[in-house]
Amino acid sequence: MTRLKYLTIVCCWLLAVWQGWAQTPRITLSDAAGQPADEVTVSVDLQQATNVSALQMGITLDEHLEYVEGSATLNALRSDGHTLSAGVKDGQLRFVIYSLGMKALKAGERPLFTFKLRLDKQPGVRTLQPTDLLLTDTDGNAIKQIDATAGRVTTQCALATYANTTIDFGRVPLRSTYEQHLTVTNSGTTDLVITQLLFSATTFSSNAKLPLTIAAGAQATLPIQFAPLKRGQQQARVRVVSNTTGVRNDITLTADPYAVNELHVADGLEGDAGSVLTIPLRVNNMDDLCGFQFEFDLPSQVSYVEGSFQLSDRKQDHLLSSSCNKDHLIALAYSPTNKAFTGSDGVIASFKVKLIGPYGCRIEAAKALLTALIDQNATNVTSAQYGAEVSIYTPSIGLNWGDIDMGRTPVTEDSRATLDIHNYGNATLRVERMLLRDGTDVKFDVTLPFELAPWESRTVTLTYNTLEKGDFSDVLQIYSNDPSNRLVEKTVSGSRYEPNTVDLQAQPTTSTEATLVLNLDNYNAVSGIQFDMLLPNGYGFDAATDLWLQDRFADFTANCQLLPSGQYRVFVYSMHDAVVARGAGAVLAITLHPEADKQITGSDCLQLSHIKVGGPDMADVQNYATSLTAYIPAPVVTSLTEVAAQGSSRWGTVYRLDGTRVGALPQVWPHLPAGLYIVNGKRIMKR
Repeated sequence: MTRLKYLTIVCCWLLAVWQGWAQTPRITLSDAAGQPADEVTVSVDLQQATNVSALQMGITLDEHLEYVEGSATLNALRSDGHTLSAGVKDGQLRFVIYSLGMKALKAGERPLFTFKLRLDKQPGVRTLQPTDLLLTDTDGNAIKQIDATAGRVTTQCALATYANTTIDFGRVPLRSTYEQHLTVTNSGTTDLVITQLLFSATTFSSNAKLPLTIAAGAQATLPIQFAPLKRGQQQARVRVVSNTTGVRNDITLTADPYAVNELHVADGLEGDAGSVLTIPLRVNNMDDLCGFQFEFDLPSQVSYVEGSFQLSDRKQDHLLSSSCNKDHLIALAYSPTNKAFTGSDGVIASFKVKLIGPYGCRIEAAKALLTALIDQNATNVTSAQYGAEVSIYTPSIGLNWGDIDMGRTPVTEDSRATLDIHNYGNATLRVERMLLRDGTDVKFDVTLPFELAPWESRTVTLTYNTLEKGDFSDVLQIYSNDPSNRLVEKTVSGSRYEPNTVDLQAQPTTSTEATLVLNLDNYNAVSGIQFDMLLPNGYGFDAATDLWLQDRFADFTANCQLLPSGQYRVFVYSMHDAVVARGAGAVLAITLHPEADKQITGSDCLQLSHIKVGGPDMADVQNYATSLTAYIPAPVVTSLTEVAAQGSSRWGTVYRLDGTRVGALPQVWPHLPAGLYIVNGKRIMKR
């Protein structure tokens, strides 16, 4: 029961709302459409109004709609003596319907009134929106609630619009065809149909397929071609013929065609530093060239070869003048009879440069004038000029790190050192000269000049063999074709000395004596020797009988005195100022006698100290040891009898010290030379 009651209330409310809506006056404007310049009729209807006696309404018109004066007509079937007035003020079309007797407008299905609008050429859909609505009833009261529906007026036509009104082909060479595009948009409300493209110059054309239909709101692109026949700026027009209502359908076409006359420095230029390279100058030309003027600012990596600028076989009677001043090269060529260079492409001239390096460079004309007769006037027709890169391959010299030390060497031997020379570059290294700056007579084991391939090296041996003693130092200078290091230097140093050597050697020892020999290897002449001698424990020495002068000191005298320190000071000298010439060998033998109970084990030594070697001028000669030590070896057997006494039961075999078998005893013994031998494992000295 409650639910039914609720449903009844809702239905009553909806009915009341519907009745109120149904009784609200409604003004409706109709739609209209037409072609440009057409007059179209718009109807205005009033419904659901039973007691309306007057109406007032406005419509805003834009610039593309025009009210047809006097076209507003009131429907007689809806009027009861009413009057309709219409007019335009400040772009507002206003309508007023009234009755002097305050009578109500009649109801009906036909429009209340109509009016006409004239359409212009601009396509589009315009809305007619009622404004300032006012309705009054038969009592003169305003009706506050009014519904209104707008109408639409459509101008039906195509309108071509263009992305740009000028097409510029720019600067383009002759004898070719170029293409640009014209973009057309249909801004209208019906199809745009393009039927023709009319050009004002025959050098412009189009291969577009016509007629071309463009739907409303769409766009299309039309190709435009240009095939220039002569140089100079050109301007033309293309007219787009279509069903557009627009009046601006001419597109401006511009271009600046030119004849191609280009200078090219030939590509692929390369060479080793120090070599001469030819630079070809190629010209491709559309015009008949009768002359040229070229200027080059040559980079520091190259130098111009004087007089090398030459014309090619493209010349006829052309004359050439060229000069180069501080790397600024100028060349001028002309024909006294205005004849043209033959051909339209190829080398027209060339010049030579010497490659210096160390790196590559670019050669490009600073100024290039190609001259042709245009309308009997000499005209620069150069369209472009292009340079080229030059690859320069250079050697790179490398030497050992540090100075060259030839060491300390005696004057009797050569001083030697080595120097490694490397080529770290990408071209052949040529070592031209090697010399010592101050003239030191160092010799090299290479023949100059010599060459090294890239990444090749060579070891050079330096030899110095002067007989002069003392330190020496000089600067080695190496000259090569390395453009970055034409001269590299190394300090060469060393020291030379005059060799004078003394040494002490022990001879094979018996059980009764030990002999030690003093040897002298002297470069300088020697007039005497002095030294102090310390005897080993358990040995005796007789100064009168145990000093033996050898052959080299045969004319000398040897004396000895005992010093408080227990040492013996030995003097060897000449009473007649004799000298020992340069040479080597024994000069003095010293005999030591072991005491009776002395066991000689080979660990005892004789020590010489304070050794002095004197020259003819009583000066001490240089470069020898001032102290010497010699160990006394264990005694050896000196006879076959001693071998038997030491327990040998039979004769044995004789061997040399190196293990070589000599023969059997006793037969071979008498025939052996003096010396030390091995018999039955014993060392035996044969005298």
